[in-house]
Amino acid sequence: MKNCFLLLFFLINSTFSYPQRGDTKHLSLAMDSMIERLDSTFNSQFGMGIVVVKNDKIIYEKYKGFADVENLEKVAEGTEFYLSSITKSFTAMAALLLHEKGKLDLDKRLTQYFNDIKFEGVPYADSINIRHLLSHTSGISNDYLADRKAYYGNYTHGVLLKLLSKFTTTNAVGLGNFDYDNLGYNILELIIERELGQDWKEVVTDEVLKPIGMDETFTSLSALMNHQIPVAQPHYQSNISGALEKLEIKKNDKMLHAAGGNYSTVKDMAKWLIVQLNEGKINGKQAIPAHLIKLSHTPQAFQELTYIDIDRYGYGYGWNLGVNIEKDTIIHHFGGFPGYHSEVWLQPENDIGVAVMVNEGSGIGIVTSYLLSSYAIDYFLHPEGIDEKYENQLAAYSQMAMENFESMAKEKEKRSERQWKLELPNQMYVGTYTSEELGSIQIAFSDSKGFQVTHGLIKSKTVEPYTLENSMRVDILENGSVFKFNIKDGKVKSLVQEDVVYIKEY
Repeated sequence: MKNCFLLLFFLINSTFSYPQRGDTKHLSLAMDSMIERLDSTFNSQFGMGIVVVKNDKIIYEKYKGFADVENLEKVAEGTEFYLSSITKSFTAMAALLLHEKGKLDLDKRLTQYFNDIKFEGVPYADSINIRHLLSHTSGISNDYLADRKAYYGNYTHGVLLKLLSKFTTTNAVGLGNFDYDNLGYNILELIIERELGQDWKEVVTDEVLKPIGMDETFTSLSALMNHQIPVAQPHYQSNISGALEKLEIKKNDKMLHAAGGNYSTVKDMAKWLIVQLNEGKINGKQAIPAHLIKLSHTPQAFQELTYIDIDRYGYGYGWNLGVNIEKDTIIHHFGGFPGYHSEVWLQPENDIGVAVMVNEGSGIGIVTSYLLSSYAIDYFLHPEGIDEKYENQLAAYSQMAMENFESMAKEKEKRSERQWKLELPNQMYVGTYTSEELGSIQIAFSDSKGFQVTHGLIKSKTVEPYTLENSMRVDILENGSVFKFNIKDGKVKSLVQEDVVYIKEY
C-alpha cells in the first residue's frame, strides 16, 4: 500500500513537471499545485479569481480567499473585482468602434474638440489627436485632472474643463513619444460627452460589453450595487503570516473613469479573452470586427520598459505589447489600485489567454497575479523544468517579501515613537482647506479618534505626528503624505501637501 502511494505521488508530480505541450488534461492539477505553493509561501488569504482559456473555451477557473475578511465572505463564481487600468482596453475598443461608425473622429485635433480652450501650456496642442490620447503619445500631462477622476471624485464637468485649460502642460518626452498615464483616456471622456452627449460608461456598455454578452461587467458601481452582486472589497496583507486588513478607501461612480472604471467577474473576463483570441468572435457571433481586434493589438507607440520579466516594446490601443524571457509574444494589460490588482495576458500564436484578479494591491497580490499568469503560459509553451523555475522564483520573491515586511514594521515602529509638534491647540487645525488644483480637504478632531482627514470622497486611514513643526503624516491613499501647516498671527492660514497649497476657509 505504501509503495502504491509513493508511485502515485511520483506519477502526479512527474505530470506537473513535464506536461505535454498543449496538454489541457492536467492543467487543473498543475495550476492548483502552483496556487498551493503560492499560498504556502506567502500565507495569502486575500480573494482571487483566475481563468485560463484556449481557443474559444475555458480550460481552467478558480476562486479562493476572502472577498471581505471582516464579514468572512469568500470569493465565489459571481464575485465582482475592480479591473482598474484594464478598463483602457475596453475604452479604446469603444473609441475604435465609434470611429468606424463615423460617430467620433480619431484624427480630429484636440483644439478642434475644445475650441474654447487655449492650451497655453502646450505649444503643439493643434497636433494632438485622439489616437495620441489612446496610445499615451500626446506629450501632455495634467496630474490634477487625473487625480480628481481616479482618487478624489471632487469635481463637476465645469471643474474638469477648467483644470484641462489651466493645468495641462507638456510632459518630459513630447508629442509622439510614449508616456503612460490616465490623462489621455480622461480627456477622451470629455470629448465623448461633447460629441455624443453620453458619458463613457454608456458608450463602453453599448459598444463593447453588450455585443460580447458581458452582462456581469459594470462601468457603474451604483448599478452593480442595485443588482445586489457581491464585490471583492479592497484589502492589504500586512505581514508574511498572511494577516489581512480591509482598507477604508472605496470607489464610487465619480471615481470610476475611462482609464480605470470597470468591475467584472471571472466568467466575463473569459469572454473578453475569447474575443481577443478569436478575431472578435464568440459563440459563433462576430461581436467585434476582426480588423479592429487586430488594430488594437498593433503597435501605435514604441516603448522600452520592463515589467518584472516582460520586456515591453510597444503599446497598441489599450494593450501593452512585449515578450517574456523565452521571447514569447505577450499582449497584456495590468491594473492596480489600493486593495486591487488585475492582469490579462494573451499569447496569440498559441491561442492562450489568462486573467487573474485579486483584492490585494501591494507586493504579494502583484507577485501572485504575475506568477500565475506566467505559469499558465509556460505550462503550455515551456513545460520542461517548469517546477524548478517557479520554485526558484518563489524563493526569491519570498525573501524580498520578508525583507519588505521587516522594513515596513521597523518604519511603523519608528513612526510610533514620534511626538506631536503642533504649536496651537488641536481644534485650531480643524476646518476646510481648499486649492484650485485638487479641491477641498476637511480636517476633523475628536478626543477618541484623534485627527481625521477627508480629501474629496476619500477618508484617511491614519493621521500621525511627523518630524517637522506644525505637520502631520496622513495615510489617505495607503501611503503616507505630509501636511505642513502655515501659522500666522496665532491662526492656521493654509496647509501644503506635495507643493500644493490649500487655503483654510474662515
